[in-house]
Amino acid sequence: MERLLSRVRRIVTFFHKSSTAMAVLKNKQTLLEIPKHKLIGDVSTRWNSTYDMLNRYFEQRIAIEATLMSKDVKKNAKDIYTLKEEDIASIERMIQILKPLKTVTTLLCGEKSPTISLIHPLKEMLMQQLQISGDDSLCSAVKTAILQDIRPRYTDPEMQLFLRESSYLDPRFKAMPYITEEEREEVFNSLVKKVQQLHSTVKVKKEKSDDCLDKGDDLRLPVLPTLPDEDQPGEDDPASLSASSTDLDEPPPKTPVLELEDSASCSVPPTTQSALDDLFGDVFVVRVEPAKPFEARIKNELDFYKSAESIPLSADPLDWWKKNESNLPMLGQLALKYLCIPATSVASERVFSTAGDLVSAQRACLSSDQVDRLIFLKKNFEVDENNN
Repeated sequence: MERLLSRVRRIVTFFHKSSTAMAVLKNKQTLLEIPKHKLIGDVSTRWNSTYDMLNRYFEQRIAIEATLMSKDVKKNAKDIYTLKEEDIASIERMIQILKPLKTVTTLLCGEKSPTISLIHPLKEMLMQQLQISGDDSLCSAVKTAILQDIRPRYTDPEMQLFLRESSYLDPRFKAMPYITEEEREEVFNSLVKKVQQLHSTVKVKKEKSDDCLDKGDDLRLPVLPTLPDEDQPGEDDPASLSASSTDLDEPPPKTPVLELEDSASCSVPPTTQSALDDLFGDVFVVRVEPAKPFEARIKNELDFYKSAESIPLSADPLDWWKKNESNLPMLGQLALKYLCIPATSVASERVFSTAGDLVSAQRACLSSDQVDRLIFLKKNFEVDENNN
């Protein structure tokens, strides 16, 4: 594989350094009706660039061979050798092996949809696709090297459970057919505990806020004295003094309590009862169900979520949770807490790159607040091309 890559690198480097070769290549692309794309060189720190280099070379292979065989280029390309048919076939097989890895990397670097829930199913998918079955020696060696690098990742039990919980809370991957029934039960029980912890935390915060509000009730404004009306008796009026004294001496009158009667003792005319039944029917609840325990409500939500159909892979799981938050209030809070976690640090690195583009030598006097606002607009403001 290293020998094949070194040959491709030498050809790509030759075209980048030779303006004559580039001009002839463009002419050959026009004659052969091939897309006018430039050749791509790989970078040692980014393995995806190897896939891009091989894919672009395979696309332009006919134009490259025609350019290297021309008289104007052949005299300067004495050390450059065209690849054999076996090498071209190996490049095609390598593109098929590396393409899923390229796609996985692109998905995990997204910012518009949840990515933490993708890690576990994507790893299982790659492990299945990279199984060695009837491949030649080169493909088997490449697949073995990739599997040895991927297999030990995310094997910590706590991390593995966390990733499975994240995938389960994503309605696209909640089926999880690649794990056993015991592992699904473990994820189910763990989510029940997580919802209980989240509910207890919210309850403690609410109690603390209520205590702060109770303490704030003591800070009241002084009550201003009101002037007596002419019709009302004044403070010196004996009638008012006597009334206040009697109010202090005698206990306040008791509030009458309404006692509920049995349904049998309530005599309702039959005509009225039938009329109400015809009008309202079953609209009003006759009997109130007792409140279920908290654990039972959590399990009911999880059972409801488990019985719901999975959404398509192209759908947005956050929209699904927004539509079903009334049916799954407790589980929805936990889902938002999980799904907001990014799978990679690419998003934060892109913010640093955006800041480097905004703060240049000509704009070095911008304040930090202005830079923050400009970065926020750059990352969050979407331009509608149709409506300008």
